[in-house]
Amino acid sequence: MTQARAYDIIACRSAYQTYMTWRATGRPGKLEKLPVPQKRKTQGFITIDDENNKRIEMANSHDIEGFKESMIGQLKCGKEIPVNPKDHQGKTIEKALMETTSQEAR
Repeated sequence: MTQARAYDIIACRSAYQTYMTWRATGRPGKLEKLPVPQKRKTQGFITIDDENNKRIEMANSHDIEGFKESMIGQLKCGKEIPVNPKDHQGKTIEKALMETTSQEAR
């Protein structure tokens, strides 16, 4: 469980930074494959790695909406993971992404 959570945080923060770069520049930032665990791969890691690989594909195909949606919703990045590391009282990734949606609608 701990392994999966750590990889979830790594993948989500990286995806969020990629998305923000994409919005600012019009081109997706570089999203890397996750480092492979030195010990055995857990099912949690495999699930997170699969989702990260889908995000890489979306970035390569310039699907910004699909990329953003991959981070929002139940069991996705945003609900608990803060934008800034260790800032658990601050803004979560999901809240920050929702704010970008409302700004785009204006």
